[in-house]
Amino acid sequence: MGLGRTIRRIWRSVFRLPVPSDDKEGVKFSRFNFFAHLHPPLVKKEHLKLKHSWCMGGLTFLMFIVSCVSGLVLALYYTPVPEEAYNSITDIENAVRFGSFWRGLHKYSSELMLVTVFLHMLRVVLNRAYRAPREFNWVLGALLFFLVLFTMFTGYLLPYNVRSYDAVSVAQGMADNVPYISGWLQRVLFGGERFGADTLLRFYVLHCCILPLAMILLMALHFWRVRKDGYKGGL
Repeated sequence: MGLGRTIRRIWRSVFRLPVPSDDKEGVKFSRFNFFAHLHPPLVKKEHLKLKHSWCMGGLTFLMFIVSCVSGLVLALYYTPVPEEAYNSITDIENAVRFGSFWRGLHKYSSELMLVTVFLHMLRVVLNRAYRAPREFNWVLGALLFFLVLFTMFTGYLLPYNVRSYDAVSVAQGMADNVPYISGWLQRVLFGGERFGADTLLRFYVLHCCILPLAMILLMALHFWRVRKDGYKGGL
């Protein structure tokens, strides 16, 4: 009895409202609570069926969280310097306790995130959930898809082995042939025409800071628009 009373007090201190018992209380709970506000207060029963939504949006968000957590662990041991980058990856694999687990978790969760976000967009197309009034949210989803691709691309260089070096060198050559903005792309993404320490540092900052923060902001707006535009199996 004492434990149950303590749990209820903690619940009220966080959410300020009791656990909803009907639709009316559920709407009130969703309206006045930050954690529940992003999700629609009412969802049609048929929209909860697995064949309707596939839950690919939610799985994508879960894989993003797993990638961020595992990436933070790896960042503790990674050195973004050309002379030390490959050795730090080797140390993570062989010297750090559970290092290979964290690196594998980071790798496969990011790859699975790419798969789930693609399936999520495919479901939106098949359900025609991009139609009015959801056009802007479709654009946000497309931007998030490209950010996922770009984030994976920047992470490809971080091991700094021959394969990653060759792949990014090809991308640098492609950027050099972009009309009008090739010089700007070279400076911003690669730190100049020479491939070296500045390139690795820029990719590291993009991969660990700028792109994840941009994705968090766009996801928050994306979830909010799902609520405001009306639910159509978006999660």
